[in-house]
Amino acid sequence: EEALAHFQAVFDAGGEEATHLHFLQQYVLALHRLGDRAALDALWPRVAATPGVIWRTPLQCPDLVDDTLLDGARPFPDVAQSGAVPRRLTELRRRILQEFEAFVTRPGWESERYFRHKQDTDLVNGNDASRWTEMLLFDRGQWDSWSLT
Repeated sequence: EEALAHFQAVFDAGGEEATHLHFLQQYVLALHRLGDRAALDALWPRVAATPGVIWRTPLQCPDLVDDTLLDGARPFPDVAQSGAVPRRLTELRRRILQEFEAFVTRPGWESERYFRHKQDTDLVNGNDASRWTEMLLFDRGQWDSWSLT
């Protein structure tokens, strides 16, 4: 709630900071987190009118918008026709699930050895990095930088 007052003051002042996409994303996210739908609905027309904003709804406010996901795009393409990787994942689905189920039976499977704090922690409630961890299979140009064995 304290951050929301700051966001409102910066936005209402109309300075350059109020037009930055990351600022707008944080402002919209704060309203989402607080469940203040009325304030979000009131704010949205002004956010959408900001030069450079191409988000269509307050539910779509990432740092970057993939234009292929806009008009005419299909959000869930047919897996059989969408490419080699989705087809291969579909083919190996059972094996992948078996490997993961075996992995989670190991002591320490949820530890920082495998799941690390990487990014987007500023979007987590309380800015608590421990609430957002990732198991990176490809990191800094390396595949499997750690071993599962």
